[in-house]
Amino acid sequence: MQKHDEVIVNPNEPRFTVQVFAAKAGIGKTSAWQLVHQRKVASIRIGRKIFIPESALVAFLGKCYRPAFDEKTGTEEGKPQAILKTARRKMAEAV
Repeated sequence: MQKHDEVIVNPNEPRFTVQVFAAKAGIGKTSAWQLVHQRKVASIRIGRKIFIPESALVAFLGKCYRPAFDEKTGTEEGKPQAILKTARRKMAEAV
């Protein structure tokens, strides 16, 4: 049995099951489980259950961020903080 890396998490930080993480991240459950098993997303094992901390979800969404192309300037321009704020709002609505 493989052990997951130790993750230091704020005990008051929200945690999600892998299924909820998948729904909030907009990916399939199989892909979410693959990310956990490949250790590309931080996870916490409590007994037999695996949870994803909210900070790991936000970090995952941040890695997936791709700046928008600004046609006026001809450059890629983005506002990652605004996107993460929107993602947090959507996460709250999904619960």
